[in-house]
Amino acid sequence: VKSTEDLVKHLVNQDEDGDTLLMLSIIQEYKALALNLINIVPDPSFLNMKNDLFQTALHLSVLNNDSHLVRELVIRGADLTAQDHNGNTALHIACKKNAMASIVALTTVITPMDRKKCSYRVSQQIPQRQDIYNYKGQTCLHVALEHGHLNLVRFLLESLFHADINAPERRSGRTIFHVAAES
Repeated sequence: VKSTEDLVKHLVNQDEDGDTLLMLSIIQEYKALALNLINIVPDPSFLNMKNDLFQTALHLSVLNNDSHLVRELVIRGADLTAQDHNGNTALHIACKKNAMASIVALTTVITPMDRKKCSYRVSQQIPQRQDIYNYKGQTCLHVALEHGHLNLVRFLLESLFHADINAPERRSGRTIFHVAAES
């Protein structure tokens, strides 16, 4: 790469599936390369590019159970509210998988020490808004309960995430109390 312009071309180039070099490095588990790419992006928009399944680098890091990459992406401004083709945020996916390390990486507030890692200013609402619904009409809390992850349900209710225990599913109107009673 000879110039910043060349670097940007490489960062935004997408393959036939819409994956960028960063996404491919995450998918192929080339962690060192992924970290280097995360560190050199000129602004967060490069982190938030979507592939053909509307997945971002953050979604892919959660799918690969790489909480370190998840945290690095969060610190550098990856969009916590980005939704994939099913309407799932990275946190929805982590709740489905019961990926506690990724959940902690997604919901922990960015510290002043974290901010020093980033060459540009990012503003993150952490934890993400808890009222984001996927296309099944579920919040992260509904997803965790649906998959029987009671430890995670407790975490979402008791942590800074402050999940709304009375939030109804958008399709049926059931709260987690209804879902718990049914199961």
